[in-house]
Amino acid sequence: MWGSTFIFLGDSFFVEIYDKSQNMMGVAFVTREGQVLWQKDTDVIDSVGMDASHDLLAVGSLKNRHEGTLWAFSRSGDILWTYDNPSRIKEVCVAADSSCVLFIDEEWYIHCIREGNLIWSDYILKKRGFGKRTIAFAPDSSYVVYGTEHPEPSLVASTLNGEKLWSHPIHEYIGTLAISDDSQSIIVTSLAHVYKFTPDGNLVWDTNVGTNNDYIALTPSADFMAVGSNTLVSTFIILDGDGEVIWKKIFLIQYLQ
Repeated sequence: MWGSTFIFLGDSFFVEIYDKSQNMMGVAFVTREGQVLWQKDTDVIDSVGMDASHDLLAVGSLKNRHEGTLWAFSRSGDILWTYDNPSRIKEVCVAADSSCVLFIDEEWYIHCIREGNLIWSDYILKKRGFGKRTIAFAPDSSYVVYGTEHPEPSLVASTLNGEKLWSHPIHEYIGTLAISDDSQSIIVTSLAHVYKFTPDGNLVWDTNVGTNNDYIALTPSADFMAVGSNTLVSTFIILDGDGEVIWKKIFLIQYLQ
């Protein structure tokens, strides 16, 4: 048995697995000591997401070559609901309060699912493929933000019921985004740009860090943030809450011949 995607819960793991003995691909719940409490056959998994209380695990899997299935599991392994989608599911994100799950599919739509039912969809037209993380729920579940390129590259904020609150243009497509623990700061990377927005859509600052960035991590109140990329020339940059670069490190990745 092996796995490639892990969610650590302190005393246990949710893990994507391939069980060769059973020719099964899916998801398992494993204790820290390695005991498999349960495992489910979902076929190939493209993306996973979890709520804040770790009680709902959402899994986007490949139903066949072109279709996908969204699974919702409880911590104890019960299938809460499923949703079949006519195209492959590529990015899954779960609301902190477990009220809904959002995912992006290969037809460039974002969908909101609640208890196995489609609540709303939006066409986002990604011309350059998928970013690393382009959906984020506010920790208080008061809003969700996501990236779109229709009709222009923008950051969109919406209620969980699909009511658009605001949209703000950005330099290029979104690489990744994150929201601070107090829900008051939205940080977005777009190629060499890092943005900070307020929940009501005001742009606080836009910093050009001079190199592309695909990943981001925040302190709880976004007083500091780390952005970086993982390419042949990788970067790691620390910014403060005002968008000033504190330091930057460039790494040249060398592969063994």
